[in-house]
Amino acid sequence: VGLDAPMSESHLTTRAATVAEPVAAARDVARRRLDRLASSAGQWQLAEVLDAIRDANERLEDGSVPPLGELDRQLDEAIESTRASHLERLHEIERDAERLAEIDDDIESALQAALERARSEVADGRPAIALADARRHVDELQSVLDRRLGNVLPRLDVALSTFASVER
Repeated sequence: VGLDAPMSESHLTTRAATVAEPVAAARDVARRRLDRLASSAGQWQLAEVLDAIRDANERLEDGSVPPLGELDRQLDEAIESTRASHLERLHEIERDAERLAEIDDDIESALQAALERARSEVADGRPAIALADARRHVDELQSVLDRRLGNVLPRLDVALSTFASVER
């Protein structure tokens, strides 16, 4: 059939089916790739990337080609930024743990266990979800210290006042 000759209905249907199969296959490949990207973004709790992936899925459903390469880059950058943030938080919590040493053995043991889990997660390239537990234990130690100091200061005031009256 020449380019200028009109095509029959059956010929058009055959051509449409021939084109539809690879288009559907490409859409399935893109959908699976978007699903993998969404899984990684969800694991790292990257809301902005998840929103971009959701938009890309909508575009795919509308028949457009989503920017998969751009989404890959965006995800990689967000993960690296989050990993750097986790590492910074880990070091901050480790400094706090040193400052709050020898306050409460049980809480300190739980803190050290959480820090070990967080270090392992960071070293393995996974989200450092144990940082939340470690931060909670640091906050508990700080509360214990604050309570102790709260009890000491009034007694110190009384002792100083007594000393001042004895000194006269």
